[in-house]
Amino acid sequence: TIEDERGNQLEMRCPSIILFVGPSEKGKTYLLRHILLSMWSQNYFKFGIAMIPNTKLNADYDYILNRTTVYDHDFDVVLENYMDYLKTFYPCPPPNYIIMEDIIGKMPQYKNLFEHFISSSRHYNTTVFLTTQFIMRASTLFREQTRFGFIFQPQGRNSMKHVYDIFC
Repeated sequence: TIEDERGNQLEMRCPSIILFVGPSEKGKTYLLRHILLSMWSQNYFKFGIAMIPNTKLNADYDYILNRTTVYDHDFDVVLENYMDYLKTFYPCPPPNYIIMEDIIGKMPQYKNLFEHFISSSRHYNTTVFLTTQFIMRASTLFREQTRFGFIFQPQGRNSMKHVYDIFC
């Protein structure tokens, strides 16, 4: 359960795929931080990784550095290695997470590895946090597996229409 400053609660079921869509500086990283800090305070996650391009890595991410291994390149390789690591906990890994910050375009959405991970993240007991500034298309699998989506003030009517067309 996540609670905001006013006492409003959101029941987060994990593992989940959680998508944050919106332009820069609109609150995606702030909300992600709030959710993670809340879940860490409940000792929910045992470990996790973050995939953040080095151009985005700044003081906004200091809060994760002592809890999370951060990668800034070779995202496909990182994901494959993480999946292999999770398999060592067979049959059920402890609750874990992966943050994919603005890398959807750097990791082709229709690539087999990404699709396999998205389709099986619940079996890995992994909550996936995906942030992106916009989304132009998504596979049926991705749409069906996304449990929560947060949309932040799109910059134009077309941005909102794309999100609506993809998920509704």
